[in-house]
Amino acid sequence: MESLNDAVARAVEAGCSLGELALREEAAEGLRTRAELEAGLGRALGVMRGAVARGLPGDLHSVSGLVGGDAARLNRLTGPLSGTLFTDVLANALAVQEVNAAMGVIVASPTAGGAGVLPGVLLGLAGRGNIADAQLIR
Repeated sequence: MESLNDAVARAVEAGCSLGELALREEAAEGLRTRAELEAGLGRALGVMRGAVARGLPGDLHSVSGLVGGDAARLNRLTGPLSGTLFTDVLANALAVQEVNAAMGVIVASPTAGGAGVLPGVLLGLAGRGNIADAQLIR
């Protein structure tokens, strides 16, 4: 695929989501079966969930001491944004970044520096929308 627009057009043409299109194309390359791909994504989702759980309490700090505790503070926020999907996503993303800064295990997706974005969004939406792991993987 040359661009996101190309991928969207191909997904529309195939009548499926971008995630489904990616799974189909990856499996078609023949290096791993669809079941193997989904199992690997399930393991990655488990690591993401673990990183969020490890970072939310606020007891992790980087070696320098500059990073740590922000996810817990955001999670305890009071005011108009407290308890919203927005703060859930941000707290989750910060939690993963704090695990990364403390040399913990993360999924570098897309990179280690941006590793909190995907789990922040996925797990924030899953928590609010009761989305099953199989759907998150796809």
